[in-house]
Amino acid sequence: MATPDHWLGKLARPKVDRARGDPAPHKPLLLLAVLELAEQAPSFGDVLALTPELAFRFCTYWSVVAHRRTQPPDVRYPFYHLKSDGFWSPLGEDGKPSPARVLTRYASLPLDFVAFAKDPACRDKARHILIAKYFQPAERIALYELVGLPIPSADQMVRDAAYRAPDERGVGFHV
Repeated sequence: MATPDHWLGKLARPKVDRARGDPAPHKPLLLLAVLELAEQAPSFGDVLALTPELAFRFCTYWSVVAHRRTQPPDVRYPFYHLKSDGFWSPLGEDGKPSPARVLTRYASLPLDFVAFAKDPACRDKARHILIAKYFQPAERIALYELVGLPIPSADQMVRDAAYRAPDERGVGFHV
């Protein structure tokens, strides 16, 4: 069973497109939306549906980065491609592995990730890492407000952005 540090380590290093210089916000924004869903939806479990509610949450977060992105938000991209980071396995309508993002309707989540996302301390640390690592300063302020977290000190943001799992540097966050 994966530990909270394992999931925090994964959150600190999803494969994101950096071709434009800044990391593409798609995966971090979807992960923020999923963490919000885990907090607010009592039925959050090991199958995540690609629903209008999830797409709306993603688009709400997207509004923070829209000024620097020319394409419209499309939740299907990160929903499918987070498989390469080990967060979940995309599934089609039939519940079988999905071969393409346009056919993906669900994601099968590991139970330890579900437990991680439901834990308030893990969720808050995950949000701090995602926001500090993948967003510009003004975007960070807006995102901290959206997720309901106080804005941390500049030193704390630097520490959050530099987070490495214990297996990467010998120490980590423990809940």
